[in-house]
Order: sequence, then structure tokens, then C-alpha cells
Amino acid sequence: MAEQRIPGPSCLLRNYHFIDEGTLSRSRNHAPGPLPLDEPAEGYSYSISGKPGILGNILFTEISQRLSGTLYDHTVSTSQFRQNEVTLGLSRFAGKAFRQSALRTLENISAPIDIDVEIFIETNDVIETISIRGRSGIRLFIFDFNEAKKRAEKLPADADPFQVFSGITDKILRAVMQLR
Repeated sequence: MAEQRIPGPSCLLRNYHFIDEGTLSRSRNHAPGPLPLDEPAEGYSYSISGKPGILGNILFTEISQRLSGTLYDHTVSTSQFRQNEVTLGLSRFAGKAFRQSALRTLENISAPIDIDVEIFIETNDVIETISIRGRSGIRLFIFDFNEAKKRAEKLPADADPFQVFSGITDKILRAVMQLR
């Protein structure tokens, strides 16, 4: 079968002669210059710490996808992983490159970072508490999974079960944007 294929580019571009050789582009490159943006992207920074549950993990994803800026993961599990990596890197079992990497990681852990919005998440059984501290104030959100479960049970069978989280997630994201 493969020998019956017509030789040529495998992309759908008809004028493949205009593609610059040596690039991975499958279409013509745009002329150099600034990219047209409707609004400038702001460089905000966000930090999530604590022990997130279901809502906290959804919030982590939503912030990384919907808000511009840098998201720092200081959650308990990630912080423990980084500390374990430093401990192993500084042990007698580590090679030179790993030891240097561990020292850089240790510097990053101990260096204070200027953050625009700090999000602290605490999960206790079925209650998830999210506190947001920004340059413009503090907001607190309390989410009860029992209430979310009751709302999810009332949804039609073909409905998206995560829609019970969308309302609170949108409120939290608005608060993050207001407080930064």
C-alpha cells in the first residue's frame, strides 16, 4: 500500500514551495513584527499552598488555563517532593550534577518570591476552605462536598457532573482577579 502513495509533502498546504527549508513549520511564516493582541498580557503571579481537595485541584487547573501570569505550586505534596529531591541530591549517593541541581532547588525553596495573590487551601473531610490574599484584600470560600453531592444527584443523567463546581470556581476566579 505504501508504494502507491504519491511522493510529496504530507501536509495539506498546496504551495509547499514557499515553506522555508529547515523549519518544522507546515505553513508559511508570518512576516516579522509584533503580534496583534487585543489586550496586553499582564504578568501576575499566583501561589497555591496547603492541601487541596477536588475543588482545589479544579481551581489549580482553571487558574493555569484561564489567567495570565505565573502559577507557583507550593502545595504540601509538591513541597514534600521538592524537599525529598534536595535530601537525595545532597546525600552521598548523588553525583555532581544532581548535587548542583539540589543546591539550586534548595535556593529556590528558601528564596522569598513576591506573589500578587496567595491561595491557601485546606481540606478537612468533606469541607474545603479556600482563602485568597491579594494586594487588595482577603476573601474566604467554604465548600461543602455534601451539598455538592446533593446538587449533583438532582442533575439529569446526561448532565456534566462537574457543573456543580463551575459556579464556585467562577466566583473564586473573579475574587482572584479582583484581589491581585
